[in-house]
Amino acid sequence: MAADSPQPIATLLSSFFEDGQAAGSITPQYIRDLVLSFARMQTGSSQSGTSYTFAAADVCMIIEFTGASAATATVPANATVAYGIGDVLSVFQYGTGQVSFAGASGVTLRPATVATRAQYSAVSIRQRATNEWVAFGDYA
Repeated sequence: MAADSPQPIATLLSSFFEDGQAAGSITPQYIRDLVLSFARMQTGSSQSGTSYTFAAADVCMIIEFTGASAATATVPANATVAYGIGDVLSVFQYGTGQVSFAGASGVTLRPATVATRAQYSAVSIRQRATNEWVAFGDYA
């Protein structure tokens, strides 16, 4: 795989720790891709609509919002998606529409109101405890 586009972390980790690996199947490039995946975030998906609900695959990825209308990014309850403590969900407002975070029933956001500040703002939330998320980044 090219150095500028390493494989997703989940793919690398599942392959890396798979039993029965053939001799020589874990190459230096494979290890480099794994390290680079931990060191930088990748765009998970691009959203042009007005609502998005985070999925398990969005951890350590950036969800890019490209629309001109305001959008809401919803964090599902841990009963729906079992995120780990310390997991990070991130959004990037590429379009002119402000992106707000919302918690599903039972989810607490700190602060309670979190939205991107302006176009080109990035905001992340980190799960501090089960169903408790704390924001950081360029938020209003």
